[in-house]
Amino acid sequence: MDTFIVASPVGKIEFGISNNQIHSVNLYSRKRPCLPDSELEMAIENQVNDYFSGARNFFNLPVKWETTDFRKKICQALKYIPYGKTITYGELAKQLASSPRAVGGACRNNPLPLLFPCHRVVAASGLGGFSGETSGHRIEVKKFLLNLECSSRDSDN
Repeated sequence: MDTFIVASPVGKIEFGISNNQIHSVNLYSRKRPCLPDSELEMAIENQVNDYFSGARNFFNLPVKWETTDFRKKICQALKYIPYGKTITYGELAKQLASSPRAVGGACRNNPLPLLFPCHRVVAASGLGGFSGETSGHRIEVKKFLLNLECSSRDSDN
């Protein structure tokens, strides 16, 4: 297993890679960024940079799921939430014939955040959590990502 770290406006993002597929994304890495040394790493770096510059609204990278089929189904549904938009846990649960708690659990344990945008799922009463936290740095990352997408979408109109 290899790791590739990309610097971003929210900090260093660590991608876990094996067999030329991404199996994990850590938005809170403390490791130093590194230079890409494969086509996949170059694609990761380019797509991350494009996303944060507002030039990309989805990721097209090969992934390997290391989670349950149920969580995979929920995470895959996240790709259909439009860029710059949000949906509540309850609304997504209804679409998937599931429960808001199950959706929240899948989002909290999403192994591929950013690629499968769980930050676009919010609580009915407000922002909700992100990566298992309801305050602190991770919530600031969620706010940043939502603001980035909102401002990029608005500037395109």
